[in-house]
Amino acid sequence: MTITTLLAPATIQNLQGLDSVDDVNPAFSKVQNVFVGIIAGLIGAWCYNKFKDTKLPDALSFFSGKRSVAIVTAGLSLVVAVILMFVWPVVYTGLVTFGEWISTLGPFGAGLYGFFNRLLIPTGLHHALNSVFWFDVAGINDLVNFLAGSNGAGVYGVTGQYMAGFFPVMMFGLPGAALAMYLTAKTTRKKVTYGIMLSAAVASFFVGVTEPLEFSFMFLAPWLYLIHAVFTGISVGVAAWLPTRLGFGFSGGFIDMVLQWDADNLETSLTGYHGTAEKFIAGLGGKDNIIDVDNCATRLRMEIADPSKIDEHALKRAGAAGTIKTGGHAVQVVYGLNVQFVKDAMDDLISGRTARIEAAQAAGDVPADGTDGGGVATVTTTGTRTLALRQPVEGTVVALADVPDAMFAQGTMGPGLAVDPAGDTVVAPAAGTVASVFPTGHAIGLALDDGTALLIHIGIDTVGMKGDGFETLVKTGDHVEAGTPLIRFDPAKIRAAGLSPITPVIVLNDENATVAFS
Repeated sequence: MTITTLLAPATIQNLQGLDSVDDVNPAFSKVQNVFVGIIAGLIGAWCYNKFKDTKLPDALSFFSGKRSVAIVTAGLSLVVAVILMFVWPVVYTGLVTFGEWISTLGPFGAGLYGFFNRLLIPTGLHHALNSVFWFDVAGINDLVNFLAGSNGAGVYGVTGQYMAGFFPVMMFGLPGAALAMYLTAKTTRKKVTYGIMLSAAVASFFVGVTEPLEFSFMFLAPWLYLIHAVFTGISVGVAAWLPTRLGFGFSGGFIDMVLQWDADNLETSLTGYHGTAEKFIAGLGGKDNIIDVDNCATRLRMEIADPSKIDEHALKRAGAAGTIKTGGHAVQVVYGLNVQFVKDAMDDLISGRTARIEAAQAAGDVPADGTDGGGVATVTTTGTRTLALRQPVEGTVVALADVPDAMFAQGTMGPGLAVDPAGDTVVAPAAGTVASVFPTGHAIGLALDDGTALLIHIGIDTVGMKGDGFETLVKTGDHVEAGTPLIRFDPAKIRAAGLSPITPVIVLNDENATVAFS
């Protein structure tokens, strides 16, 4: 208590004269751990053995013997607390830095995390490592984002990768080890072993509490425990490599698995765009939650009555590349160049246009080019490639991360570059076919001859200009060569409307591509 009280965040705040407890080094919020407990235990044991028989002068005889142990222990704990005030942040920061490095290694890093997670359990230092991956120490926040679901900042297919691999170990691996220990126990010890191992296996399987099992052999057979740590690392790494994601609120047991299990598919009675629209409406909280629906070149732009009802996870499963809440009741869902068909289908479903829905279903509910209208996140290549394109408009090249729009800047729609235009004409960056031209003329989609799907979006939020200042020079289906004029626009009008004329050029179907302008 002396050590943890003196190193508590509130105490450190007062000692260091900080304005807020939030300014205290986060290491002190993790000071109640097994590592500090071991130090306290060693201090207590040493002081007891050293001072339990101490005899003081008669005037102080009340404090003689075992009573002196508590006094000396408190004093020594005070000295150790002062030392830890400087040492513990270094240890904690070292573990966090190590964890941040591991997080850059992908599935292999996840496997290393699983290995060290088990290896550090005897000292309790695994809590510092867990903080890097499960909480918001390094921006990963895996556990919190998974539990938050659509209301969190998690990424579908990514969030949960540092937890999924613990389920096989805790539910099957360690109970299997318990069975092995029971089967190999001496005949005279089988009954005792049965009781201990059964209760420990039940705890591990159902609630993911593994310490009773692990502490039963980690000190008796340390090499066996090392093998257990290796197997845990393999399980976490393989789970991160595979398209498997599952999280927990407490630990990787059966109860958490059942509670966190989420169906991958939404039921729908329709197919094609109307099927996608039906899933989108459900993910947006139902018809009554949708006040207005519009669209631009690649996004649904909506006014939603209660944004908290939106299930972003469900929208991603339905084909959305991303969702952004721009403030208030405004919500945008990125879909792709065929977003107009989804928007029209949503209008049909919301308005109850039965005849149009039946006609669309009979026709197959797909666009004239026969594509399936899928979202924008399909990967067409497995390796990184550089796509060399002619710069589509004169001006200064801008990194995508610097585009003043979250969906473009975060790469949600795909990789690319942008141009802050000095000219007024967008030309084809390579040979291909015009896949789509938005009615307001502010965006155009191209299917290049090499199969690349490209979007050129003139300005940010320029759909609201309703075509004013834009002149389309080609139509859907036209074949163009590099340098063919596509759209003429007025940058001055865009700026006068209070909008940015920065023009992103996005690869829609290859997330591994790198765009370079010549």
